[in-house]
Amino acid sequence: MAKNAMDVVKAIIFNYIKKQEENNIPKDQYEYPTQLKIQKLLYFAQAAFLSLLNKPAFKEEIEAWQYWPVVREVYNELKKFWNNPVKFDSADLKKAYSKFSDKEKDIISFINDTFWKYSASKLVEITHKHKPWKEAFERDETVISKSTLQKYYKPLFEFDLK
Repeated sequence: MAKNAMDVVKAIIFNYIKKQEENNIPKDQYEYPTQLKIQKLLYFAQAAFLSLLNKPAFKEEIEAWQYWPVVREVYNELKKFWNNPVKFDSADLKKAYSKFSDKEKDIISFINDTFWKYSASKLVEITHKHKPWKEAFERDETVISKSTLQKYYKPLFEFDLK
């Protein structure tokens, strides 16, 4: 089943909510992501899928904008939230999550476990120190290539998938 970047966004949020429910965290204490945080989580999800599965998580390109790596299609869809938390209907989240295989869900869980704890501004700082965004931005290249992401992150995202 073909997946797009919004499917990945929804799967990331669904996975986060699922973990909160498993830990008996009250719903009013969930930390929903802003668009800025979502863009960073998407960036790392794409890098992890490319590194661990040798395939992209989504078909859209990641662009090197001044302050962040951005999937333009996601930005356009979520800009209405501005800096507010992004929330979706739970059925919509579950439907998107169901499109992913168990291995893909493991990667989404890994991304959340690794990066969700950081603030959006800390994630900006992290991505700006990493070569894929830095080099694309410095060269005034619009797109951060999938091959660049895979080459840079492959040695960093090594773990055994079930």
